[in-house]
Amino acid sequence: MDWDEILDPLSPYFQEAMEEQLRIVNMQDGIVTAATKLAAEHFPLVNKLSEAGRKKLQRIIINQSVQMANAIHEALVSEQES
Repeated sequence: MDWDEILDPLSPYFQEAMEEQLRIVNMQDGIVTAATKLAAEHFPLVNKLSEAGRKKLQRIIINQSVQMANAIHEALVSEQES
């Protein structure tokens, strides 16, 4: 398999890569939603944050969620390969 095969929209490798990316993004979205809900439930101050505070918290949650989803994906892929 080479990059031409992966980047060809009609290639099964392309379809598989896009489906894998979609699973990772869906996991990221789920983690963001759960983390936002948990933060609000456990820290009532979340509901009183300024706009800047809300943006900062959301940025932290998103960044960490992306890292977590990618780490989970890597762990699962490495398990499959062994």
